[in-house]
Amino acid sequence: MSTSGIFHRRQLPSTCIDLASAEGQKRFISAISPSLSTNTTHPGYVLNLLSQFRTQDEPSFCGISTLVMCLNALMIDPSQTWKGVWRWWSEELLDCCVSLDDAKKHGITLDEFVCLAVCQGVDVQSCRPPPVEIDGDDLVSQSSYQAFRTAIFAATSSPPATTSVFVVSYDRKVVGQTGSGHFSPVGAYDEETDSVLVLDVARFKYPPHWMPMRTLWEATRTNDKSTGKPRGWVTLTRAPDLPTLVHAPGLRSCGCLNQFVTSCRSTLMDMVEGGEGEGKGKGEESGGGGGSNSFDDDVVLARSVPLLLENTCCSLEKILRLVQAKEDMHKVCYSSSSGSKVDGEELAATTSARNLRGRILSLLVKTEVYKAVTTYLLAAVAPAAPAASAAAAPAAATASACSSETTTNEKKEELSVNEAERMTLLLLAVAPDIKSMRGTGLAREVSLLRTQLEAVHDVVACCSKEQ
Repeated sequence: MSTSGIFHRRQLPSTCIDLASAEGQKRFISAISPSLSTNTTHPGYVLNLLSQFRTQDEPSFCGISTLVMCLNALMIDPSQTWKGVWRWWSEELLDCCVSLDDAKKHGITLDEFVCLAVCQGVDVQSCRPPPVEIDGDDLVSQSSYQAFRTAIFAATSSPPATTSVFVVSYDRKVVGQTGSGHFSPVGAYDEETDSVLVLDVARFKYPPHWMPMRTLWEATRTNDKSTGKPRGWVTLTRAPDLPTLVHAPGLRSCGCLNQFVTSCRSTLMDMVEGGEGEGKGKGEESGGGGGSNSFDDDVVLARSVPLLLENTCCSLEKILRLVQAKEDMHKVCYSSSSGSKVDGEELAATTSARNLRGRILSLLVKTEVYKAVTTYLLAAVAPAAPAASAAAAPAAATASACSSETTTNEKKEELSVNEAERMTLLLLAVAPDIKSMRGTGLAREVSLLRTQLEAVHDVVACCSKEQ
């Protein structure tokens, strides 16, 4: 059998030291030993990354596989099934900001890596160095190199990599390796040799190896041909426990809003205790919708939408001040990989496997409460128009979320779907727990919003007295 044109591993260049070599082991021990260095790598950081170390599934999957490794190291729940009964990150789950078919052919850029990370619920700090045309001793270059060093020290000295992970996008040619653009996590820093441990996800090509810090930074400065920009580096951090779709402002502008929340909770708890929910556990309180007070599903809450929204002196506009929509920086992820737009009921199926926001949204638009809220709001916006059916209204409103047209009617529909999402989440947050939603991303979103609502500071003035 001819082996011409195919390879088994590559020899590391002189600039790189194999981790498994005697020198590589010496550097590893030095890196994690506080007595031997000031900027010590936390053992938990590198060991947690090593426990998730993987080989990229495709020759151009370095960015995709690096992100998979980081997501699992950060212990981020994908909220979707990998295989069998297990939720676990793997490459096929990241068909989001760029299609996997495109990634197999061309890889991904730094911007696409950042988009993919953000869409899975990760906080990202990314940075590009000055291009190679700028002298390395220039003040701008010196500042960039210092920022690079600082970011590596901050990440590698942290406790286990559930805190943060440092990823570098660099040009292999600059460090004497074969190939071009590449992504890999940085696993450790050795102060004695001023080198970093690159956990190369192309393990079929190179083993994990040490490389001079300055050399690695220089390798980030060459332009990516697909973007015309330098490559760079990224610090990935597990996002704080905050809602994904919306947030509750820190200050209420109307005291009646507090009355609205209290009234809704009281009305719904009366329904639970009246036998329409699961019932009240002994010795436990609702805690504003938590505890063991619950509905089996959201049907009762859906039937109560008109009663809850009409039993207040506040307008719908003022009620919605309780919940503000978060800007979605990645609307492209709501479209199919080919870029075609989706309509109505197809939205849930299309977004469910693509990103965290989409997975929550896909659950939200399936609820009976969302259907009821959408019907109510559409009637409130256009009372003279024929009433839409409960089944058709959510589909029409949801479709408008993917529409970029600018006619007056379509603008109203886009506004109504934004309102419907926010109002549905608000009602779910002030309601008792719903058993059928437990363990889902939507339940977590509602719980986090509920916590924010309870922490809000109130202004006592009534909305009827506002100027």
